[in-house]
Amino acid sequence: QKQEEKKTETKQEEKKEETKTEEKKEESKSEEKKSEEKKEEAKKEEEKKEESKKEEEKKKEDEKKKKEEEKIAWRSDTRLDWKDFKGKPNKASRNAAMTDSGYGFETGDVVKDSMKFIVVNYFYPKSSWVKLDIATSGLLAHEQCHFDITEIFTRKFRKQLLSSKLNRSTLKSMLEKLFNNNQEQWKNFQTKYDNETEHSKNEQKQKEWEKKVRKELNELELFAGTEIKIFIRH
Repeated sequence: QKQEEKKTETKQEEKKEETKTEEKKEESKSEEKKSEEKKEEAKKEEEKKEESKKEEEKKKEDEKKKKEEEKIAWRSDTRLDWKDFKGKPNKASRNAAMTDSGYGFETGDVVKDSMKFIVVNYFYPKSSWVKLDIATSGLLAHEQCHFDITEIFTRKFRKQLLSSKLNRSTLKSMLEKLFNNNQEQWKNFQTKYDNETEHSKNEQKQKEWEKKVRKELNELELFAGTEIKIFIRH
């Protein structure tokens, strides 16, 4: 009987050992799985960073190309002409013309607590187009007004720069915030202009907007200069 009891105890011990071994195997598998998951997450994170880097590089390259291509700086004594619209018309668009204009800024080094900014509004002929068979002189005035609206927000951006308290440590983020906010307002303003004038078809509204744009340009005349100097705090 004692031998039988010992055999039973031995079998129970063996089963316990087997159970422990299985548990260890399961734990090992679980650890391996977690390790693989971490590796996969790290891989995905790395891929995201790489993708973001590529997008940023592409954005910079596109901006560089845009700077290098033909462009016309806004001037109060110069008006757009249909010959300036050199891009290929978008046949799928219901619009008869499209103006590509925009503004950006370049900076110099900080010298004696001040930094030089050059902020210019450009019209891009190669990405602006017109369907000459349906174009009118009224439409040309409408497109000119788009360019003028961009000038309004170029001047507003210069004004914001001059009134902002910029710090060296947060300069980049502050500039991005200012620029992005200004860009958003500019885009909304352009959309509102198109909607209210019905892309120049509503002649009364078109005249009202042209008057409004001239008024705003005059009010921002102090900020018409392309080059400004900003005080940078430490």
